Order: sequence, then structure tokens, then C-alpha cells
Amino acid sequence: LKGTKLLVKEAPPHGRIFRRSILHRTFITNKVETLNRIRVSFRQVTSGPNDVGNIVPIERKTSLHNNESSEERLHRAYRKRLEAIETMQKDPRQERLLSELAQLDDGLRADGKFEENGLYIYGGVGTGKTFCMDLFFEEASEYKGKKRLHFHEFMLSTHERLHEIKSQEEKDSRPIIKVAKEIARSSGALLCLDEFQVTDIGDAMILKPILETLFNEGTKLVLTSNRPPQDLYKNGLNRHLFVPCIKLLNDTMRLVDIGGDLDYRERRLDIMGDCKILFHQIGNS
Repeated sequence: LKGTKLLVKEAPPHGRIFRRSILHRTFITNKVETLNRIRVSFRQVTSGPNDVGNIVPIERKTSLHNNESSEERLHRAYRKRLEAIETMQKDPRQERLLSELAQLDDGLRADGKFEENGLYIYGGVGTGKTFCMDLFFEEASEYKGKKRLHFHEFMLSTHERLHEIKSQEEKDSRPIIKVAKEIARSSGALLCLDEFQVTDIGDAMILKPILETLFNEGTKLVLTSNRPPQDLYKNGLNRHLFVPCIKLLNDTMRLVDIGGDLDYRERRLDIMGDCKILFHQIGNS
């Protein structure tokens, strides 16, 4: 692909790369041509002591506007992105969210001087939560490490690492704390988790110590979710055991409601007009 540069980290001898790559496609249209800009992240899970779900992101260009504030840089990138995506329009709620993310960026540049432990962004589907978080992640300052994962991938790698530790001959008295510290070391100053949703009791029971350890180690989080914290794991088995985790999110993170009355994905279908959508059965049954 013309203009696309990939940076791939070779797996260490004790590890192996597995599972699929995550492809995020942003389709950009202008008067001359349509370009596909693809950001590919390769997730590598190893048996090493300091690496859980290591991400090697695509290399991005350093901003030429070095005198800009974080807020100015994010809003400039936002306007530029909107010019290239005809299905989206300027949204005051997205602009407010970007201003909140800019405050986090300023805090991280000042060695963690951000009062809360991060941002919990929630709202309806298709409202731009992931769009804004990814824009922030791409344009954010260079910290002492940063990582972006889908929440499902994050929990999968965490459970796998827990299983590895528990299967060792020398048992660790607090395996979940050990794993959480590994995550903090591999993430650095910032960890972004997309589509934060708790439906499994196995996830629900270990999330609180993981989050507490990440916060204690100085890692700031940005979470996107379709639900406010109080609706997480709703009607789940033994939900009362998960309530302290909800309280932790409410008390220590900055909650940002982006709303939910406009789904930009539906606008994409409207712009397609008379294009036909065909469905094809998968499999022989």
C-alpha cells in the first residue's frame, strides 16, 4: 500500500506471535481519489515476565506544530479528519470530549499531574467514542509508553498470563497483582481500552484488583463503553461482588457522557443511497 509504513517487532525466543492482527480502517474521500489508510497493530503475548499483550503500533509522524497546546492540536486534527470523512459532522459533544482528553494529555506531559485516574467515556453506539479515543491516542504526546487494546483482547491475554503463573511449580501468593504490575510496566503512562463491557463472572471477579494496581503503578486509563459504570455486569451472577469495582470507577475516574441520539454508522448507510446490500449465508447449513 502506497504511503503505508509498518513497524513490526520480532518475537523473543521464549514467545510467539499468535491470534489475528487487528486492522482499523479509515476510509478517506476527496475530490481526486479514495485512499485506504490502514493502521495495523500486532499483538504479541509472550511468556516473558514483563510483557502482557505487547503492542507494536504503526509509526506516526511527529507534529510540525510544536507550539500548539494539547487542546489546539487535538481540535486541529479533529477538523482535518472531519474534512476527509463525509459521513461525520462537527459535533459539540465530541469537541467537549476532546477537550477533556486534552486535559489528560497535559497531565501526562506534566508527569502524571491529572487528578483522576483517567477517563471513562460512555454513550450510545456510533456516537464517536472510539473515533475520539483513537484520535487522542494517535495525536497524544510521547509519554513513557502508551498502549491501545480492545477490552476483549486485554482480558483474554490477562487470563492466559494468569493461567501461566498458576501452572508454574513455584506458586505466587497473589498472581493477579503480579499480572497487573506486568500490564502496568508494558503499558507505561497510558492504557486505552475500547468497548469496556463486563458480561463474564471471571472478568468481573478480577477487574477491581487489576484496576487498583494499574492506578497505584501510575498508569492512566481511557475506557470507552456503551454503558455507564452503574450498568456494568447488570443482572450478572453474584453481581454484589462486582459493586466495589463500580464504586472504584465512579470515585476515581472522570466520567464523560457523550450521549446517544445520533449514530454516525447509520448516516453512512444513508449516504450510500440506492446501493444494494446483499446477504450471503455462511456455511452449508
